[in-house]
Amino acid sequence: MFCGKCGAKLEEGMTFCPQCGTPTGAAPAAETAGTAPAAKKPNLPVLIGAVVLVAVIVVSLLFAVGPLGGRSAEKTIDQLFESVLNADTRGLMSLVPDGMVEAAMEESDMDEDEYEEQLDDMDEQLESSLSMMEALAGEDWTMTHEIVSTENITGEDLADLKDDYEEYNVKISAAKKLKLHITLLDSEGEEVDDSSTEMYVVKCGRDWCLDVNSMGNIF
Repeated sequence: MFCGKCGAKLEEGMTFCPQCGTPTGAAPAAETAGTAPAAKKPNLPVLIGAVVLVAVIVVSLLFAVGPLGGRSAEKTIDQLFESVLNADTRGLMSLVPDGMVEAAMEESDMDEDEYEEQLDDMDEQLESSLSMMEALAGEDWTMTHEIVSTENITGEDLADLKDDYEEYNVKISAAKKLKLHITLLDSEGEEVDDSSTEMYVVKCGRDWCLDVNSMGNIF
């Protein structure tokens, strides 16, 4: 199967195109509540793409309906949306657990210049996705988000997740699944569209970070 917008090849069960974020119409695979997705060994383009895919999906979800205490899980989501709305891939990558970028760069045999080039390319893709929002909500649109529920990942699922991260010398102590409600508003503050999605976060040291392992699966 191929994306009807950009022509990219789609794997079975994909609900969104990994290249342009366009909904495919396929139903997502069912998940057991509280179960963390299986890990995938990342390379850097996949890692960056996964982070930006979250940003693109945040935008694309709306099109699918119409078209010192450390950083808390809530603050992580706030920073995610701030980076999304500023088309700031580097801001998004700062929410990835420390050590994951370095591990992915090594896995991909990518140097610093190539990494920066990837980030610049992703900035452009994100800007393009954001510019499409004007067609739906007009100029000066805004987007709000709310965490409506939080579920702790525990037991064997958390143990498996810890093992996955330890392969990259990253230690996590906890994980959560967050259900988000996203609302698109026009310049007058009137609701244009809304949608819901789920995201996973992991705790590294004192900070909560985006769970890279789940990004390719939860959408």
